[in-house]
Amino acid sequence: MTFKMKKKPTLYSLIATKSVISANNGDVINEIRNMGTLSSVFDVYYNNDIYDPQKKQLGIKDQLGPSREYDFYYIRNNPDVFKSIRGKKIIMAYPYDEDMFKSASAVFVQTPNWKNHLQKNGIDSEEKLKYLYKTLTPSYEGLPYDFKCPVINTWQRTDQDIVDKVSTKKDLFKFEAETTGAKVFGYYGNLSKNLYPYMGFAAIKNLHRDFPEHSPTVILAGKFRKGGEIADKNIIHIGNVDYDDMPSLIDVSTATFTTESLLCNTLGNQKVLDSISRGVPVLCRKLDTFVSQLGDNYPCFYESENEAYDLAKNLLMDKDFSEDVRKFCLERSKYHSQNEVIKRFLDQPELKSLLDS
Repeated sequence: MTFKMKKKPTLYSLIATKSVISANNGDVINEIRNMGTLSSVFDVYYNNDIYDPQKKQLGIKDQLGPSREYDFYYIRNNPDVFKSIRGKKIIMAYPYDEDMFKSASAVFVQTPNWKNHLQKNGIDSEEKLKYLYKTLTPSYEGLPYDFKCPVINTWQRTDQDIVDKVSTKKDLFKFEAETTGAKVFGYYGNLSKNLYPYMGFAAIKNLHRDFPEHSPTVILAGKFRKGGEIADKNIIHIGNVDYDDMPSLIDVSTATFTTESLLCNTLGNQKVLDSISRGVPVLCRKLDTFVSQLGDNYPCFYESENEAYDLAKNLLMDKDFSEDVRKFCLERSKYHSQNEVIKRFLDQPELKSLLDS
């Protein structure tokens, strides 16, 4: 007896006004990986172009909005297209738009803590949500509309291409030269003054003062946002780095930093997953998202400049400690593999509720 496979529902996806996307910035990389998870349930079309993980870019140029009917529509940060659609519409939980929240069939988030906070089940949920929405939507003063639709966590996952990339001697030499042979403490991605790990940067400056023979140096990679330029004698900006080259840059790093912003009590953070998937420690504040990504007992959380200094010093000078953290990171990264993420995504009753609606 043969069984006919149940046809997947179709999902139209759009980010802002981007008719075509490629892996060239954090938000887009996030969404491309997100589509890989969503494709476990839906036939995903980015702006009318069928999702395929092998494609270098997605979307139909000179076209914005669905060209036909789909079963579901996932619109992120485009109120005009969202409001023009008649059908089952899904939004990302930020930026906040009350009309979109009111008419959405579901809300996507990318961390379990964000889902808990939206459902008012977390610690200090109202305070953390107020910070998120006030920061990202300055005109908004309160909490999100008390919506009744499902909140679905699509999670964030590691990229198998980054996991599997083998850095050649040539690749490593290139970045060792660009970083002047220093002991690299990297901050890669969105170079914005509102997101920098200032305690971490100060810790490395002091470490460089105390142990100049080890040359601990902050390396920045990415494009400066307006007003985001930052400079110091032990900070080096190496410009934009191609996505395919990021594994090699991570590999020459003693450790990486990520933002210290309280936004990471809710929002996801892909840089952490990229780093640990290469076995490179991340120095970060103990914020809700990082706890969900790294576990409560991760050994490299800090809450002060002095704590960041001590951790960076240990990673730099204590080989046993550094190796233990690297092993911890590699083991933890398995939790964020595509297969594990898809299992958790599919296990949500809210997803079933949406599909049955």
